[in-house]
Amino acid sequence: MDVAAAPGPAASAPAARPGLFSFRSASGLDWDARLRFQVVPALSRVGFDAKSTLHDFTGVTSEVEGRLALRLADPGRDGEGEVVARAATLKTGIDGRDEELCKRLETARHPELRFVLRALRGARVDRAARRVTGQVEGDMTIHGVTRRLTVPVELTVDDARRLVVTGDAALRMSDFQVEPPTVGPISVEDQVRFWVALRLRSLGPAGAATANEGGR
Repeated sequence: MDVAAAPGPAASAPAARPGLFSFRSASGLDWDARLRFQVVPALSRVGFDAKSTLHDFTGVTSEVEGRLALRLADPGRDGEGEVVARAATLKTGIDGRDEELCKRLETARHPELRFVLRALRGARVDRAARRVTGQVEGDMTIHGVTRRLTVPVELTVDDARRLVVTGDAALRMSDFQVEPPTVGPISVEDQVRFWVALRLRSLGPAGAATANEGGR
């Protein structure tokens, strides 16, 4: 029942303002402007790592879309965004387990897994390394149930000038009214580790955040 699907490609790094330590020419991104980004599905994955009575396994999908708007130099100021994945496309490597997972998630009624960004706290910005780290707080919706979730994340800019977002956090399926799946005598633990490995392309400058964006 093993599945070889490790959370996303290793992230590289972000850019800076004009001046002695400017990376704008290398990254093409203005760190001080509020920028829009869009998920590139072919280069992105959303998934979970789980433990069962037999051994560990991973569920993963690239059927993901999303958007993000933020200032890399000050991401906690007015960042907002969301990521959406198609629940029925999660693959664990075993058809029977995939079918059981879809039943427990009731994917016909609740086709989406959704995370909506509400705030980014404790941001640490390293212009020289082109890296931002922090704690993302948002609303996670699974099985039609929404819970607040905090996810440690890292944002970098790769050599192709795409924003790379990686992060993971533990959650319990029962908190989303999902009964952990079983396949014969094999059962899955309630707690799983949710993770994202996303690459987003820049869409250019974004407008000012509204009062409701970023949970404000």
